[in-house]
Amino acid sequence: MNPEGKDFGTTKSGLETRLYHIEDGKGLSADLSDYGATVVSLTFTDSKGKERDLVRGYEDAADYEESGCYFGACIGRNANRIGNAEFSLDGEVYRLAANDGKNNLHSGPDTYNKRLWAVEETGKDYITFSLNSPDMDQGFPGNLKVRMTYRTVDNRFELEYEAVSDRDTVINFTNHSFFNLNGHDGGPVFNHIVTLKAEEYTESSKDLIPTGRRLPVTGTALDFTKGRRLGEALESGALPLYDDNFCLSSKPGEQAGEVYAPESGIGMKIYTDLPGMQIYTPPVAQGKGKKDTPYGPFGAVCFETQYFPDAVHQPAFKSPVYKAGEVYKTKTVYAFYRR
Repeated sequence: MNPEGKDFGTTKSGLETRLYHIEDGKGLSADLSDYGATVVSLTFTDSKGKERDLVRGYEDAADYEESGCYFGACIGRNANRIGNAEFSLDGEVYRLAANDGKNNLHSGPDTYNKRLWAVEETGKDYITFSLNSPDMDQGFPGNLKVRMTYRTVDNRFELEYEAVSDRDTVINFTNHSFFNLNGHDGGPVFNHIVTLKAEEYTESSKDLIPTGRRLPVTGTALDFTKGRRLGEALESGALPLYDDNFCLSSKPGEQAGEVYAPESGIGMKIYTDLPGMQIYTPPVAQGKGKKDTPYGPFGAVCFETQYFPDAVHQPAFKSPVYKAGEVYKTKTVYAFYRR
């Protein structure tokens, strides 16, 4: 292990970046950059001994700087969408960047995956990054201190988030890794079988802002309760893509979902203590990534654990607002297995 990491290139804005390697010694390893606290690669050995890199990404930080794809990104201060790019808190209106039509997506163009994070600690199987986000950064109130820890243990990739602000504010992080369990170069994920503990989803408008209603998945292309091929709805044209928030019925720490790829024999179970999970399948090509690989449409799927989108405007949704001094602490686990 190299605790200093290795060179990951210099961004066009002049940031010198590093890449760090962690592993569990049982076939799971990850490469992570201090540029954005980004998951650059996540490698798992299949039952035949073949190593497969299961996430889309780039070879150096400059490509991440230029990209708008959020590959492996640590998203904050607020993941997903806020309607009309504004919210009210403690009697004040806070205006955000409208970078998704009239709405705010992933906190705007100056999100945390475009920042250089500090490395607090690192070991053979873990690394902790930290970031200080000043008051009114991205339009949000409060000086926010964030710690992001990644671990590889017993074929589990664990993501631990911790943050605290000196003012009441919104805190809602997620990881935006694009998974393909056949490998980052594995082609469309149509044969990936997804199962979710989610009997409801949040109904949304055309611009993906929730209406406030939770609707049953039964009888829809969003019903993953008994396992479903992603391609079942996508290939038939029943859906143009998946970009939907599911209301998880699992308790904190319980398995919330699972995805399995018959071709590679690799599966991934998902555990979280958060109430929602956004599933996203990119419907268009995303350029070239690692090893000059063309990333075609529907070649990956995201499982973004989170508070519900636009929860700041929906009293019935669990609130992402944290009081001054209140600690935001959450954990998501991607647990891999092979058949």
